[in-house]
Amino acid sequence: MILTSNRVGIFDEAFKSRIQLSLRYNDLEEGQRRQIWLNFINRLEKLESQRITQASEPSLANILSTPQAAPRLGVDIRSMRDRLDDLAETPLNGREIRNMISTARQLAVFRKEKLGYQHLESVMAEAKKFGEYIKRLHKRYTSDQIKRGQKER
Repeated sequence: MILTSNRVGIFDEAFKSRIQLSLRYNDLEEGQRRQIWLNFINRLEKLESQRITQASEPSLANILSTPQAAPRLGVDIRSMRDRLDDLAETPLNGREIRNMISTARQLAVFRKEKLGYQHLESVMAEAKKFGEYIKRLHKRYTSDQIKRGQKER
């Protein structure tokens, strides 16, 4: 069985004695975040390339699925690669990076625009505002600081 938790501070001795192997993940460093961003950007590029190839080779399946398919407006890979260092500066984990890309794609489709850095920048700015709002609610303490005070982390 595998257990994941961000509330390890509440584990009692009996519970801890049943754990065979524990792993702790530190926050990502900028270079690690840069690599994660690059991995996702490379994946976007590959998917976009496949989409273009499939579009140029019409098949019965593509023809039949076209009306229901979401609009494909493309991806501006260069704009993202050019700002890779800027993306990596923001302290996010891999899940948050994936969510930023997913939300930016949805924003680009909504605006009927090619996905690019500007969409990521917009989504990240909104996420930052929300994070600051949450911090204000918690009197400027981060969730980690609050959980440590409650002995949950």
